Amino acid sequence: MTPPSPRYAALMARPLVVLDGAMGTQLERLIATPRLPWSLDGLVLHPELTLAVHQAYFEAGAHVLTCNAFRANARTLARVDWDAVALPPDADPALREIWRGRDGGALEGALAALAVRLARRA
Repeated sequence: MTPPSPRYAALMARPLVVLDGAMGTQLERLIATPRLPWSLDGLVLHPELTLAVHQAYFEAGAHVLTCNAFRANARTLARVDWDAVALPPDADPALREIWRGRDGGALEGALAALAVRLARRA
């Protein structure tokens, strides 16, 4: 068995570990007219809001930020009206390329990777 990383060990040594809160609730409050299912809208169309929510939870005392990829799954992606949603001009280049091809499996991976990068930036 691989020993835990020093960061993980330090986190687990705490008497209490605080996770972040409800990302979807915060995004619903911040995005007036979502065009995608809530976490996707925040992740794809409004990554700056997702980052701001992560930062707010961190500043409020969260030790762990969960990535915002709850809706980055095949079932949700299959329901997206791809032609009705345009990516913003500053969208992640890898996401833009996969979005054009509409490959659900690749899009799931790209969205999850983007969610992790945003959480790490916070």
